[in-house]
Amino acid sequence: KLVAFEVERIKAEEGNPPKMIKHVRELAEQLFKNENPNPHIAFQKVPRPTEGSHLRVHILPFPRINEGRVQELLQEGLARSQGAPTTTRGDKKCVVPAGPPVGMFICS
Repeated sequence: KLVAFEVERIKAEEGNPPKMIKHVRELAEQLFKNENPNPHIAFQKVPRPTEGSHLRVHILPFPRINEGRVQELLQEGLARSQGAPTTTRGDKKCVVPAGPPVGMFICS
């Protein structure tokens, strides 16, 4: 609604650029206020870390790897890959619907 009423006023002021720019700025400020009604809510406060938190170790130890199990999995994978034919994924053809016309996005 705000922009709809201002368009006619801006068109009427095309001969007077400083006045037109002033009204466009006012419109921009009003639109910004509509999107951000309370500037204090827009910024989140990040809590400060507790004292000494940088000294604590937060890294969990990496679990031990079972070498025998790793070898078993490698052997199973090799056996499967040697016995199975290589599969290639065929291209699926499909129709892509047309989007909005390009001229729709050009602003004057």
